[in-house]
Amino acid sequence: MTGLIDGSLSTLAPIFAVAFATHQPHYAFLAGLRMEALATCGVDLLFPRRGARCQAALPIVLGGDWAVRVAGPGGYWVSDDKSKIDVPRVHAWISRESYWAAGRSYAVMARSIEQSLALGLYAADDVQAGFARLVTDRATFAWLCDVFVDAAHRGRGLGTFLARAATSHPDVAGIRQVLMAEPGRSMYRKLGFGVLVSPERWMERPGGR
Repeated sequence: MTGLIDGSLSTLAPIFAVAFATHQPHYAFLAGLRMEALATCGVDLLFPRRGARCQAALPIVLGGDWAVRVAGPGGYWVSDDKSKIDVPRVHAWISRESYWAAGRSYAVMARSIEQSLALGLYAADDVQAGFARLVTDRATFAWLCDVFVDAAHRGRGLGTFLARAATSHPDVAGIRQVLMAEPGRSMYRKLGFGVLVSPERWMERPGGR
């Protein structure tokens, strides 16, 4: 099923999926695609989320009730299927190794994953190698945060791959996105991020009050 979506489909319209009910996990392929952002990201597989019903010629909006899998370098891949996320592993990364959320509790981490568009980065052997999430209404605004790649998997361009897969996800690709990062992070500039257009309009209410 690999390679079902490529640049040759990026100008076709509108979106339809055909799902095949077998004894194996249901797969869906696109008969048409009109999202160039996904083509550049290498999205190649769509899986119905757990509990979703497969129907022939089902018109869909990418994302929503369908999980997206993005193929990357060296056999790595990204999925927004929350059932695959190793929550204890992600909590350990963010609470112990990140500079922005040191000490975050397991309960808060688990709740943040549940309430966000969460993506896992996985190695070819399906072991989770990274994580990112977007806080979003999937209509007007998305905040990219908690982008993390395990130390054993760094130096391979996976941070850029993960962030690109997140920002190009069909649920958020066409809406305004923001993030907070250390100054000079060129990786995010390559993905189109820049300084706030009107920083004087932004205000912050610290938590815990």
